[in-house]
Amino acid sequence: MRISASEPGGTYYRVYDYPAGGLRQDLCWVDDVLNQVGVGHAYLRGEEFITRVEQRKRILIITALKWIVLDLPEEDVRIEKKISIPELFGSREPELVVVR
Repeated sequence: MRISASEPGGTYYRVYDYPAGGLRQDLCWVDDVLNQVGVGHAYLRGEEFITRVEQRKRILIITALKWIVLDLPEEDVRIEKKISIPELFGSREPELVVVR
């Protein structure tokens, strides 16, 4: 699945990058099939200016909340260290739609 910031409503997704340890604002598209992200700028009317493409280990896209997580830690590491995405869900527990 590929999500582009130049698509209608696409600019509203938020990206958390585990290796960087924070939110990313510079991605104009994300592809979880190729595990790649495009770094650059997205314009209205479907135009994208890509400065480079980053290859990732894994990408998780949660479309219902328009969240994208890059390079998730391994499952046992997540449980052991109890890593959570800050402010992802807030105080509510929504029903998630995870696209793989």
